[in-house]
Amino acid sequence: MLPLMPRTTRTTLAAAAPGERSRRLARARARDEDADDVSDSAPPPPQLRRAVRLVDYRERSSGELLKRLREGGGRPPCPPASESAARRVVARLEAAGLVDDARFAELFVARRWRGRSESPGAIRRALFAAGVPAEVGDAALAAFFGDDDARGGSLRPPAGPVRGSGGDGGEDDEEEEEEGQEDAIDGGAGGGSSPASRWRALVAAAREQARRGEALAPDKRRARLARWLAARGHSWDTVAALVREVGL
Repeated sequence: MLPLMPRTTRTTLAAAAPGERSRRLARARARDEDADDVSDSAPPPPQLRRAVRLVDYRERSSGELLKRLREGGGRPPCPPASESAARRVVARLEAAGLVDDARFAELFVARRWRGRSESPGAIRRALFAAGVPAEVGDAALAAFFGDDDARGGSLRPPAGPVRGSGGDGGEDDEEEEEEGQEDAIDGGAGGGSSPASRWRALVAAAREQARRGEALAPDKRRARLARWLAARGHSWDTVAALVREVGL
């Protein structure tokens, strides 16, 4: 399993550390220009050029990159690579720091949680489909959600009330706002920092979905919200707790 990069050197899907990423890409391209002078075991130049273009566009897992290289295509067209040639290309980009499954998985987990409110189990399946090795995906899930929720596949309802999840306002509003700011710094958008903050984020997402069905009858609003949560992989215990939490 590849180790997670130190916090200070991690990139983000948006464009963290663009200078370092550009320098790495420049070094890879420079090596590619000299490809004709290397041994037969070196990656074929067309496949290497295509791989650099692919990772220049966005982060890729090693599995996805292997699949794209074996399929060929792209612009300009690139012939399909053999299994061994594709693996040599990926190994070269891994050595340059352009492909890192641990980094990809870490960013993938955060994006799917913050953008789609998916359960750990649903994100695990998406990681596998994206070509991330199972042990690397499991490590990223455990780092973000904690071991218990990652193993269980769904966020567990808290044993007691969670301050701030009720949304009714009150004397704790200012303190709750400060806690939310800390969550954004530590884990971003209410995820990845603590079970309470993740639950608050999920409650907020459920409330937003409930508001979108305000014109419906109460039973249809409940069913609509339950379907939305179940489609994101949340267990029925979690779904029932969230439906109660939002007052439906």
